[in-house]
Amino acid sequence: GSEMCIRDRFSNVAPYPIGSIVMLNTGQIGQVVDTHKKDPAKPIVRIYFNSDLQYLEYSYEVDISKSEFDLEIEKILDDKELEQLTNHNEFSVKVQ
Repeated sequence: GSEMCIRDRFSNVAPYPIGSIVMLNTGQIGQVVDTHKKDPAKPIVRIYFNSDLQYLEYSYEVDISKSEFDLEIEKILDDKELEQLTNHNEFSVKVQ
């Protein structure tokens, strides 16, 4: 039974905290804006860069848990990786 305890303890920790910058398996880059308690590995992500790493004038949200496109998060990007990939060191989030 000890395995269960460990797994339960970890399942409460969101692997992608809100605010994390993430790259999807499509190559798109976005920011985690909300998480699901039931499925923390599949949060809601606001997409800021398309798969060509072009900054989107109008960002949009995708719910990875509901996605019919088989979206997954590949990895969390730190500031340095983000800057190397996109030449942006942070998101200048525009109010729409």
